[in-house]
Amino acid sequence: MCSQPDQLFLAVAQRDDAAAATVYAAHSSGRPVIVGTRSVEQSEQFAQLLAAQGVTATVLNAKNDAEVAGIIAQAGQHGAVTVSTQMAGRGVDIQLGDGVTELGGLLVIVIGRYNSARLDRLLRGRAGRQGDPGASVFFTSFEDPVVTEQLSPNRLPHVVADDGLVEDPEFHRLYEHAQRVAAGKLLELRRTTRKYQTITDHHRAVLLPTRERILTDPTAIDQYLTLVWPDHPEHVQLWAGSERREMATDVALFFLDRAWADHLNLLAETREGIHLRALGRQNPLDEFNRIAIGDFENLASHALSSVRDTLAQAPDDATDLVALGLRRPSSTWTYIVTDNPFGSEADRLVAFIGKTIRGNRQPNITYH
Repeated sequence: MCSQPDQLFLAVAQRDDAAAATVYAAHSSGRPVIVGTRSVEQSEQFAQLLAAQGVTATVLNAKNDAEVAGIIAQAGQHGAVTVSTQMAGRGVDIQLGDGVTELGGLLVIVIGRYNSARLDRLLRGRAGRQGDPGASVFFTSFEDPVVTEQLSPNRLPHVVADDGLVEDPEFHRLYEHAQRVAAGKLLELRRTTRKYQTITDHHRAVLLPTRERILTDPTAIDQYLTLVWPDHPEHVQLWAGSERREMATDVALFFLDRAWADHLNLLAETREGIHLRALGRQNPLDEFNRIAIGDFENLASHALSSVRDTLAQAPDDATDLVALGLRRPSSTWTYIVTDNPFGSEADRLVAFIGKTIRGNRQPNITYH
C-alpha cells in the first residue's frame, strides 16, 4: 500500500474541493475510491459535493449499517465511489474487481484527521489489504476540529497557494502536534474517568452480593428482615413465615435498587460541578470521593427504613408492588468527566496573560 503525504489546506472548503477533485480524477479512470469521513453528516455533505460534479457515490454510515455487506462487496469494483464513516464496514475486506489492480487498486481518501492517530491508521488500512495494491491520502485543514480545539489561530500559516494548499513542512508538523495534544487529552480523560469510577465500582461490589442473595437465596429475606426489625422478631415472623414472604422480598429489592439509583443520581449531579472545587483550592477527586463515601454509608439504613415503613403500612390484601404504589423506574446514569477544565492556577494565569498579549489580532494570510 502506498501512503501519500497529507494534503493540508487552510480552510475546510478548500480541503473538500481538493478531495472531491481527486475523487473525480480517480473515478474518471475507473479506479474505485472509498472516502472516509468523521460523521454521518459529513459523509452526506461530501456525497452531495461529489454529486454536484457528476459523481454518484454510495454512502455507507450508521443510517444504512444493515446494508454494509452489500455496499462493501461493490466498493472495490471498477468505477465505484463509496463515502463512509470511520466505523461503517469496519473489519470487512474490500475485494477488488476485474482490472482494478492495473489501475493501482483501491484509493482511500480520508477527510480530516481524528483526535487519535490509531483511528487514522484504521482508515488507511482499508487500502492494500491481503496484499492487494492500493493507496491512501489524507485531506486536512487548519479548520479541522483537531486543530481548532488545540491551537491558537495566531499560529496559522501566513503563506499558502492559490487553492489554499499549505506546503511548508513546519505547519504539517504543527498539525501533527495538535493531533498528539488531542490524543493526550483523550488519554487523560480516560484516566480521569477511571479515577472517578473507582469508588463507584467499590460501592457496587459491596452492594451487589446482598442484592444477589436476596434475589436467589430463599433464606436471605429472613436475615434481611431481622435487620429491618432487630428488636421485633414478631414482625419478622409475620412477613417471613407467611404467603406474603415473596412480597417482602420484592419490597426489599425495590428499595435497595432505588437507594442505589438515588446514590448514582447524587454522584452524577456532584460530578457535574465538582471541578469548581478547584477554585477553592480543593482537590476535585478527593471531594468527590468524600461525598460518595458519606452518601453510601447512609444507603443501607435508608433502604432498611423504607422497607420497614412500607411493610408496616401495607394493606392486608396487598400482594404485589403495584398494590403498594411502587413502580420500578428505568434509568441509565452516565458521567461527563473532566478533572479540572479550568486547569491549574498557573495554567489559568498563563492563559490570561497570553490572551492579553495576543488580543484579537487576525493572522495575515498571503496567497500566491
